[in-house]
Amino acid sequence: MLITSRAVFASALIALDGSPSAQLALAQAVDLTAAEHSRRLSLVTVVPPVSGFVALAGQSVEVLHTEAQEAADEQLRVASATVPSTVAHDMIRLEGPPGPAIVEQIERAGHDLVIMGSRGHGAIGSALLGSVSTHVLRHSKVAVLVVHRPDD
Repeated sequence: MLITSRAVFASALIALDGSPSAQLALAQAVDLTAAEHSRRLSLVTVVPPVSGFVALAGQSVEVLHTEAQEAADEQLRVASATVPSTVAHDMIRLEGPPGPAIVEQIERAGHDLVIMGSRGHGAIGSALLGSVSTHVLRHSKVAVLVVHRPDD
């Protein structure tokens, strides 16, 4: 058997949303990319569109969108600070519906692995709220690792 140092997964994308399962997924992503000697780990977060209905509540769509962008950038900075310097990584903020935005990023950047947490809404919650991980599983052409919290 020939053993090489070539990474099985050269470029991984970790989808972050601030949830506890995303934090676990980040730890798994760091461990996996370090063990695989992967070329790159992309920390990705998505700013979803702000519904125009917030204007009916007297809120500014533009202000809420700016606040969401700032929160996403902070989430990326915090996540980046936990990644060891030995793991090459970049930070990417996407905009739009999260599932499709992540799938587009996978294809655009040529990632060969996606790691993400599951919010654990269950079947009914996912049916009502939608599930980003389910969308990515169904539409991604690369391997997807979904990390669940132990109590999910």
